[in-house]
Amino acid sequence: MKNRLTVIVVLVSFITGFFVYRYYLQEEKPFPKIEDRLPDAEILGKINITEFSDELKPLLFKNKIKYRDFIASDFILSQTKNLGINLQKPAYFYITEQDDFGALISVNDSSKVPKAIMRIKSFFDVQDTIVNGSIIYKISDYNTYICFERNWLFIYKGNQFIKNYFQVKYADHTSMKQCWKNFLNDERFKNENLSLYIRPKKLLKERLDYFAASISVDSNNVHLKTVIADSQYFPVQLKKGGLNFVSDLSTAKHFVNLHVNIDSLKTVKKHFIYSFIKPYTNKVNFPLEDFIQGWNGDLSINVNGKKRVAESFIETEFDDDFNPVEVTKTRFVERDMFSFVMTTTPNYRVFLDRLFAKGFLRKNNNDYFFLMFPSVKLITKPDVFYIYTGRVPKTDSIDVQSEGRILFDNTNFEFKIDSTSQKEMYLNLTIPFNYIQRKSKYTL
Repeated sequence: MKNRLTVIVVLVSFITGFFVYRYYLQEEKPFPKIEDRLPDAEILGKINITEFSDELKPLLFKNKIKYRDFIASDFILSQTKNLGINLQKPAYFYITEQDDFGALISVNDSSKVPKAIMRIKSFFDVQDTIVNGSIIYKISDYNTYICFERNWLFIYKGNQFIKNYFQVKYADHTSMKQCWKNFLNDERFKNENLSLYIRPKKLLKERLDYFAASISVDSNNVHLKTVIADSQYFPVQLKKGGLNFVSDLSTAKHFVNLHVNIDSLKTVKKHFIYSFIKPYTNKVNFPLEDFIQGWNGDLSINVNGKKRVAESFIETEFDDDFNPVEVTKTRFVERDMFSFVMTTTPNYRVFLDRLFAKGFLRKNNNDYFFLMFPSVKLITKPDVFYIYTGRVPKTDSIDVQSEGRILFDNTNFEFKIDSTSQKEMYLNLTIPFNYIQRKSKYTL
């Protein structure tokens, strides 16, 4: 009897000690935040949905966008609150190398989320399945999955749902990926309503560290405030000013002013800058590498005004015997006036020869022609190269911003290089909303 009592006392003491240790002495692990659950990906994004919807309001109303009332923050909040979804907290999304898409949204009351699923079922064919004891909803027609738990809702579109789902479901408070830490801890984007952080694997091999952008809008335009970072040293450094045309840029059809130091870029044969630009220069067979080697960092382009020029063409007519005869005629057409100047290195002669070889410049008798412009004049000096139509353009070495406005597809796009640091370039880009509206696959 005494031995049995001793065993019981020891057993009770052990159990009591275990619970005391478990609940009072052992530090309890924090519950993972929604940010801890985010998978790694090439493109990361954060959006404050209600704040961004308020920012969109002037643009949507001015452009008379359909269903704009359903994008209003008040409407969004009232609808999602009844469904247990919290859009007053940021939502996070990502896109993988395989173009799979995922999004994580905060949940206030998971007991209400099934109402949202029922609404979705009224529009789509939704199938239910069980994975590790949790219900997964799949919209097969769109290869899209939806699932939720206590404080999160996960939406995924792609072919690797299980892998992504397990990363989300079984994360702990130490699971946040380094790429998300870098992005979410960046003070430059903490107060932005929509921001992106991009790290394509192909370009990481070419010294890209990251590309990041915040997106804002006004009643007419979409503005991208961007940062491009080199993992070693950014080989294009901004200068305060340089050789530049003295002209009224407000009326220019196109203009570009660049004043940069590119000495480091000349020594690099493989770099993400080339990868960014080459798809566009290759389309027109432009000799990019020769241009970089021949350029000394200052470039000014101005397309402004029109000139009426005579243009010869051949037309087939019939003589008195009704035989076809080719006749050379002249017609007058309007062409843009063009001015181009760049500071040069001794290697620019190679670039100039390539322009002739590839047809960008051609000579007819004593006249030179550049693309579709009227006859141009050339001035070559030891360190400066001009191409221009009309009178000699005025230039000066003045302190101007590196910026430009380019007319493409009947739309003006504007860019400005704000600054550069040892590893980064800060660049702003303005895209007119009517261009996005015209190019959208959907009826806006």
